[in-house]
Amino acid sequence: MKNKNTNMASFFGLFSTFLFILLTAAINTPAVGAFKEFRVGDSKGWRQPSDNHTAFYDQWAATNRFLVGDSLRFEYKNDSVLVVDKWGYFYCNMNNPISTFNNGNNTIVSLDMPRPTYFVSGDPDHCKNDQRLVIQVMTCMHKPAATATLLTVLGSFKSSRRRALQRPPSLDADEFLNLLHGSDPVKVELNRLENEVRGEEQEFIWTERREDERRGDGDTAVGDDDGGAGGDAGGGEAVTAEALTAEALIAHLGFGSGRERI
Repeated sequence: MKNKNTNMASFFGLFSTFLFILLTAAINTPAVGAFKEFRVGDSKGWRQPSDNHTAFYDQWAATNRFLVGDSLRFEYKNDSVLVVDKWGYFYCNMNNPISTFNNGNNTIVSLDMPRPTYFVSGDPDHCKNDQRLVIQVMTCMHKPAATATLLTVLGSFKSSRRRALQRPPSLDADEFLNLLHGSDPVKVELNRLENEVRGEEQEFIWTERREDERRGDGDTAVGDDDGGAGGDAGGGEAVTAEALTAEALIAHLGFGSGRERI
């Protein structure tokens, strides 16, 4: 039993180490297709907001989460995209942009650093009318699909192990070992019921034995009284079966001769 527990502990340790190595590799190696390309402004694209919707790009940014490795797609006509610093964003200062894109109607900008990133229109009037965007690029907070799968497996493994090591109060030692080794719960329950039936059968057998012992003592008392009854019968006095039974019972209880009482 001790060797079996030691082997199981060694298996759990090796399995946990293996999962930890896979999990670390998955976290540090992004899965193919895990990054996302965002279409700035969705269907409206990159354009000057209407007068009653100047916070459009702020609201759009608030509904998305941008991670390192993602990218932004700017779609526009007769316009451009500038990557600027905080000063350039708030004051529409375009004198020293970090990057400038005016290559037609489709610009893709990769997000390669976890930092605030600022974009403005290359048209100063458009910028002043809130055609500008600021996003917060974060490190990889979500996990790729492979990592999520490993987390699920590891969580299930730990949960199963924890349930196995918590001995239910209604199980005996044999049933607990069956559960720990992965036996079918239905079989465990059947074993429990079978043990209950066996216990009841054993109790019934002991009850029968006690009854037999009582009947044996009664038969001995009746045999002793039969001699006295025969002598009395020789004297012409008849003893009925009912009287004999009552006499044996009274004699067994220690009240003396049954015939004297009757």
